Amino acid sequence: MQSSVGRKMLRVLVLALVPAARVAAQSEVLYLTNGDASTLQAFQGGNLVFQSTTHHLGYPLAVRDTIWIGHRDNGPQAIEYDLNGVPTGNTATLAGINPNFLDGAVNGDVNYVLDASGNRTVYQADADWRNLVPLFDPGTSSNLGGITYDQVSGNVFVTDSSTVYEFTLTGVMVASFGHGAGTNSIAYEASTDTLWLVPNGASSPLLQYSKSGALLQTVSTPVRSSNIWGAEFQASFGVRYCSPALPNSSGAPASISVTGSAAVADNDLTLTAEGLPVGEFGYFLVGSNQGQVMPPGSQGIICLACGFHGCAGIGRYNQPGSIIVGPVGSISPDLTALPLSPPQAVMPGETWNFQCWFRDLGSNNFTDAIAVTFR
Repeated sequence: MQSSVGRKMLRVLVLALVPAARVAAQSEVLYLTNGDASTLQAFQGGNLVFQSTTHHLGYPLAVRDTIWIGHRDNGPQAIEYDLNGVPTGNTATLAGINPNFLDGAVNGDVNYVLDASGNRTVYQADADWRNLVPLFDPGTSSNLGGITYDQVSGNVFVTDSSTVYEFTLTGVMVASFGHGAGTNSIAYEASTDTLWLVPNGASSPLLQYSKSGALLQTVSTPVRSSNIWGAEFQASFGVRYCSPALPNSSGAPASISVTGSAAVADNDLTLTAEGLPVGEFGYFLVGSNQGQVMPPGSQGIICLACGFHGCAGIGRYNQPGSIIVGPVGSISPDLTALPLSPPQAVMPGETWNFQCWFRDLGSNNFTDAIAVTFR
C-alpha cells in the first residue's frame, strides 16, 4: 500500500517529467469501485497503486482529501475511507429510495450522482451522500452509466454505451460525442483537462478523450476488476472565493485548486494553478486573512490581507524550485514552514488562504483564491 507521502512524491515527479505538449498516462490517481465485489482500486499510469475492501454495493464515490463511498440503493449508509482505502470510522445514514446509483462526481462541497435506472435523473447530494436533490433528467438513452464534473466549465458529463453528453447543471445539453468504450464510467482529470472512460469489462483499456471528443490514448490496466461502475480522480477541496478571477491575456481567468490532504500530520498538500498565460512565470501566496484589492499596476485582484501575523502574514512561495511557468503549475508546500517572517507551522483548526500571482504581458494578474481549514 502506498503512503500519502509516496503518492505526493510520485505525483510531483510525473508532473515534472512530462512536457506540457505530451499526453501523460494518468498523472493523477484514478479511483475505481466494484460494489458487487466490495472493492476499491486505485491506478496511476496504468499501474495498480492499491486495492482495498469496502462495503457491499459501494459504487458512487466522491474523492476529496478523503473518499466517501455511497450505496447503489442509497442505503443503509455511506462510509468514509482515507486515500489509501482504509475506513476512517465516519459513516452517514442514507434514506433508501431504491435507485441505481453507480457513478459519482464532486463539485466543491457537493456531490453529483446519476440514477442509471429507468428514472434517469441527475441528483445533487452532500459530501457524505446525504440530502439528495433532483436536478434534471438527461433525457437521453436509458442505458446511462457514468457521470463526472468538469471543474473548468462547471458542467457535468454523462455517458451511455456509445455517447458522452455534456450538460449544464440546469439540464441544458451543450455538446456530445461518440466513444468506443461500450458500457462505462467516466472521470475528469484536472491536471490534463481531459476525460477518462473506464469500460465495465476488466480486459478493455482505459480511454482518454479531449472534452471535444478526440481520442488521445488508451492505457491498459491488466489487474483491473470487472464490473467497475464508479470512477473518479481526486477533486480540489477547500472553499473557493474571489471566483472567477479577472481574465488574463489568454482571454480567460486563471484558477487555483488544492488536492492531497487537509490533515496537518500528513503534510501532503498540492497547490495547482491553471489558465495562466503560456510561458509567463508566477508563484503562490498564502495568508491567514481574506481581502479584495487591486494593487497599483495590476490587472487582477489579490484576495489575501494582513492577518494574525500582521502584514508579514502574506507569504510568497518565490524561492528557487517553487516558481511555476504557465499555463499550469503545481507545488507541494511544507506545512511545517509557511514562508512567513518568521516561518509558521500550520496547526489543526487553522484556516489558511492560497492564491497565485503571475506575470501577464508586462503587467501581472492573479488566480481566484481558496481557503483550507486544516485538521
